[in-house]
Amino acid sequence: MSKSLLCRLFIAWLVCAATACVLVSTVFWNSGLIKPPDHQPLVLVMLIVATALGMLVLFVLIGLASYVFKDARRRGMPPLVWALISFFVPYFLGFIIYILVRSPLRAVCPACGASAPMAVVHCPQCGHALKGKCASCGAVTEKENRFCPSCGKPLAG
Repeated sequence: MSKSLLCRLFIAWLVCAATACVLVSTVFWNSGLIKPPDHQPLVLVMLIVATALGMLVLFVLIGLASYVFKDARRRGMPPLVWALISFFVPYFLGFIIYILVRSPLRAVCPACGASAPMAVVHCPQCGHALKGKCASCGAVTEKENRFCPSCGKPLAG
């Protein structure tokens, strides 16, 4: 994440937290649950801190759900379901469960655009070669490799 984005997120959190603190304290004062700040300053400070921390947790949950949505879509999993699970299951357990059970990344075939598991050598839809083979030892190699990771011999092409 860039510093600019982190700075904008922090400013957004500050604005939301300050707005929420003002709204919550106004509701508490108008309902009579707490008295104006000159009588109970500690209660007001605790209320403001609790509201700011609650907003921070909310921002973190929204960020995690956004990450899970994008990552699940890349991995061929139902993104909305996993984003909702990561957001609504308490104590960040939904996010932890997602990290533990997520599918491996999938490769995209350059010929037909189909999605395939990273371990396959040929596209299951069109048969296009997704990985190469070493002529010396027969090991499966990535297309961009210049040398075989298994035997160290130069790869053709």
